[in-house]
Amino acid sequence: MGAALRVAVVGRRSADTGAAVALAELVGAELCRAGHTVLVSFGYGVAAAALRAAADQSACGYGPPPAAFAAHHNGRVLVGGLLREMDEHLARWHGAGQIRWHYTEPGYRPPEFRSVLAAHCDAMVIIDGLVRGGAAIEAAHAAALGRLVFVPAGVPGDDVAGHTLPARLLADAAARPFLNPAGLCAELAALPTVVGEGA
Repeated sequence: MGAALRVAVVGRRSADTGAAVALAELVGAELCRAGHTVLVSFGYGVAAAALRAAADQSACGYGPPPAAFAAHHNGRVLVGGLLREMDEHLARWHGAGQIRWHYTEPGYRPPEFRSVLAAHCDAMVIIDGLVRGGAAIEAAHAAALGRLVFVPAGVPGDDVAGHTLPARLLADAAARPFLNPAGLCAELAALPTVVGEGA
């Protein structure tokens, strides 16, 4: 078995396709059971699904608790580029895993926070996303820091035109494909060393 890694799971917060959310849940659960720490950005969609699944496994004693990186300012939480009050839905994250807060100054710009997740992970998994979306920014930060990026070989939605981020990353040879969550964990176990730095 390879070293325990910190693996970021990334995708659209507005992911409303059953395939993307289901895959995020399977990946989050499998990573946790394999002993890896699941990292996500505080939000909805893919991130919420991966964190929830990993937290469920961790609560049963099958792996380490996941962590969500959240930005806040004056008591409000940054979600999807907007500062929001901590409502009941967001408050559930407190019971799902570790919340790692990052205080933001008044002149803060949302894209700057995208680098935080990449800086703290050893590898990144892009479940879905748009070529010009937030996941693309996080993938670019990960690549710049030398983190390995993985995407599903069967892109949710079966995008053959390369319009989604996973398909584009595969076409550009900028990511490694995985067939299923077990295959992803096998790829991670084969890595020679931990490549990331951070908390």
